[in-house]
Parts: sequence; C-alpha cells; structure tokens
Amino acid sequence: MSKSMLFLLALLLFPFVAGVVSIQVVDEGSVVVAELDNPAHYTFTINAGGEDTLELYSLVGVTFSPRGSFDVTDGTQDIDVLAFTNRDIRKRDGIFSFEYFITSRRSPIQSATLQLRIASLKDTLEVFPVNMRYLDDSLTFTLKNNQNARFEDLSATFSSPFFTQQKTISLVPFGTTTVTIPISVEERSKLAAGAYVVDIEVAQPQAGKGTIHGTLHYLEQQGTSVSESSEGFIIRENKIEKTNAGNVVVADTITIQKDIISRLFTAANPAPTDVKRSGLSVTYVWQEQLQPGESWSVMTTTNYTLPLLILLLVVVISFLVHVYTSTAVVVRKQVSYVKTKGGQFALKVRIFVRSKHHVDGVQVIDRLPGMAKLYEQFGLRPDRIESATRRLFWDVGTLQAGEERVFSYIMYSDVNPIGRFELPSATTVFEHKGKTHEVMSNRAYFLADTMKSE
Repeated sequence: MSKSMLFLLALLLFPFVAGVVSIQVVDEGSVVVAELDNPAHYTFTINAGGEDTLELYSLVGVTFSPRGSFDVTDGTQDIDVLAFTNRDIRKRDGIFSFEYFITSRRSPIQSATLQLRIASLKDTLEVFPVNMRYLDDSLTFTLKNNQNARFEDLSATFSSPFFTQQKTISLVPFGTTTVTIPISVEERSKLAAGAYVVDIEVAQPQAGKGTIHGTLHYLEQQGTSVSESSEGFIIRENKIEKTNAGNVVVADTITIQKDIISRLFTAANPAPTDVKRSGLSVTYVWQEQLQPGESWSVMTTTNYTLPLLILLLVVVISFLVHVYTSTAVVVRKQVSYVKTKGGQFALKVRIFVRSKHHVDGVQVIDRLPGMAKLYEQFGLRPDRIESATRRLFWDVGTLQAGEERVFSYIMYSDVNPIGRFELPSATTVFEHKGKTHEVMSNRAYFLADTMKSE
C-alpha cells in the first residue's frame, strides 16, 4: 500500500480515535477564595473505552490533582479533580475561564475549557451576630458559606476580649456550621456590657490565611454581692464588702445605722459621704461607682472601753449608795497624833457612831494594838475591857434615828513606830427590826513620818 493511501486512512480514522476518551465535568465547588488559596473542586466522569493512562494539565497557571499520570479502567468512572490557581490568577475578581488538556496513552491530546470564580474572604464567609448573657459559660457561633466553595479542615482562631480559641471547621458550598467557644468567667467579670468585635483568623492548611469579623453583644446584667464580717467584743470591728457582680457600671451604696450613744464611740474608714440624723438614731451613708468585677468595703470600729468603765463606775457607786442607805448604823474611825511630856508615842482615837434608824442594844467594840496601852484619864472610859483579847466595850443601849455618838480615847506606847501604823476596825453590834446586825468601821492608820515633821 502506498504512503498516500495510508495517510488517507489515518485521516478517516482520526475522529474515531480522538473521541475514544469522553469526559463529563460536574462542578463541586468552583469558587476560589483569594486569601486562602483553596482549590476548585470538580468531578470528572471519564470513559476511556478501555484501560488507559491519562494526565491533566494546563498552560495558564493552573495545576491539577491528581498530579501527573493516573490509570483508568474500562468503562465509566468518577475522578475527584482539584484545580489549584497561582497568585496572579487569584489577584483577579470574578469568573476565570481556562483551557486544560488531557493526554492519553491510547488517544491523541484532547482539550476543553473549565471555569472557576475568584472571590474575597469577606464575600465568602459570614459570621452571624451572637448574644451573650452574664452567666453564660459558652457561646455558639454560626458561620455561613455564601459561595460555591468547598473547604476542608480550615483552621479558625476566634479572638475577643472574652476568649481566644482555635477550632477546625469544614464547609460545603452554601453550607453552614456552628462552633462552640468556652468563656472565661474571670475575664467576663471584668468587662462591661456592650458590643464587642470577634476576630476570626481563617487559614487553609499549607496555604493562605485571612481574617473576618463578627459581633458579640454582651447583654446588660446588674447586681452586687455583699459579704459582712464582725469580730471583737469590747472593741467591735464590722466590715461590709460589696462587689459588682454584673457587667454594667453601678452606683453602689452602703448604709450603717447607729444609735445616739454608740455613734459617739464609733470610727469609720473611709469617712461617710453623708450623715442623716433621725430621732435617736444616726444613719451613715457611703457611695461609690463600681466597674464590673470591682469591690469596695467600709470598716467601722466601735470602742466600748469608755462606756464600760463608766457603767462599771455607776454600778460601784450604786452599790455603795445601796449599802450606805440600807445600813441602819454607820461607824467611822479616826486617829490623830498626841504629843506627850515623856516622849511616848500616843494617838487619839475617835469612833463616830451615827444611827439612821431607831436601833436597840447598841454596843461599840474596839481593840488596842499589841504594843499599845490605854490612857484611862481621857475620854469616855470603856464599860468593859478584855485583857486577853485587848478589846474595849462601850454599851450604848438605844440610838434614835439621826442620833450620833462619839467615843474617844488615847492610846500610847513606849516604842515609836516606823512608817505606817495601822489600827484595826471598830465594830458596832445592834438590833434592828428584831434582828442582830454587825457593822465594821474603816481601818484608820497613822504615818510616823508626819509625827517627826510635827
């Protein structure tokens, strides 16, 4: 056969050979986000008419996956194809059409046209606003894909004054996904209610990244917590502490009420901003502006030392008055120094007995110190003297109400005392309202130094 006939036969068979590989393309997400460098997704339905080895490529800055040659079997089969664009292509905005080629081990090179679309990240991903209440411990964000783009294992970092959290998300074309973020209670308590921006940095693995922004509405919540403590008894310390447990600025008030007496012994730190008096009570008022999470306190100290001393003094005086007024006979003893010609030590003793009521059987008893003797030529001689006990007895008998008797005598000693010379108490025994009573006098004393000065 001549060469011209073979060439003619090849021309006749070419259409049949070239049409052996048939391809149908389904768009699975052909939008490429400029910042992320995500691939366009296609499904190629290929019928090669038998076992074959194929390869896809482009000459305009687009690469394919599968990369290089791949085998196909006899019949129809689906191949997932990813188209990656270079940086220059991603600088465009809108539709990008390009020609691609397919080579076959059994067939000549074929070509066709594909389309993809370049879009910005802000036009692709949308974050819905979210509301947060004061007691919420987590938030759920909803992200929507507004384009025919497919994302696998995107890294999304959520940042706001309340949290920083990294999540992994995937999105189908025009699909939505939700992400739950835990909230730090400590950070939440320090922030005021209002609108906050949430920054979401989105990154494609081993490719580009970009940032979108959402809005977090922190709803208002008012409230304060109060703690009070007291300690001490005589010196009483009372502390009131209040904390802004909400998320808005509050004008807080602390009030303490005192009666007209205790307020005289009360000190406050800090000083009150206002003092209100009403009748026998006084109200102290403190005011403070509190930021969320901020605390303040008021300390009051009431010192009861002085009023207790005054009360004790009143009780003692009342007791003494009661004893004095309830005693029918009052006895008082008094001594004074007496000069003698012989230089002996001598004291004049006087015993005052006064009756506040009518009493009978009155007897006054006194006792001489061991070294002293009675000078019998002075005063009213005792009715009886006990030598063994050195006691002196005066039998008075009856005393009328208001009547007072004075019994005096002189005692002396050849020995001069040094320092304080103390005499025992005198005793008065009497009958009042059918009962026998006994009353003691004070213990009189004399200082020997005053004798020398005289």
